[in-house]
Amino acid sequence: MISMLLPVFARRPIVGFRFVAAATMLTGLVGNAVWAHHTFSTGMHSASMSVFSAASMVLSVFSTIQVFAWLATLWYGRPVMTTALRFALGFIALFVIGGLSGVITAIIPFDWQITDTDFVVAHLHYVLLGANVFPAFAALYARQSDARFPHARW
Repeated sequence: MISMLLPVFARRPIVGFRFVAAATMLTGLVGNAVWAHHTFSTGMHSASMSVFSAASMVLSVFSTIQVFAWLATLWYGRPVMTTALRFALGFIALFVIGGLSGVITAIIPFDWQITDTDFVVAHLHYVLLGANVFPAFAALYARQSDARFPHARW
């Protein structure tokens, strides 16, 4: 959703479209296995933990590609500061914080130490709420901006 919203409010095509499209598809594919890095302390087999840890680390590469493309789109564009764009910027900030804390929880010995702490709760909220609620609000506010952006295709 953000990859579709940002180009409208930056008034330029997204930077690195093919890379963003590939990273988005690979995020969906690999992301289905990432949730298991929260279960390292359950007595899971060490080979399984290694696979889930590696998946979490690889996912950060795809997310980094997307974040840099979004920021480059804003940098090279002429952004119009609307409520929708502010929600999109808030999403990027929360996505980066959640992603960085996700890479940390992918480190198996560290995850054992932080299990059942507020760090994991914060990571979950940054990723789930920040990555889902803020883009939805951005899209709702962007929908109301049709009169100001008639070139936008929703």
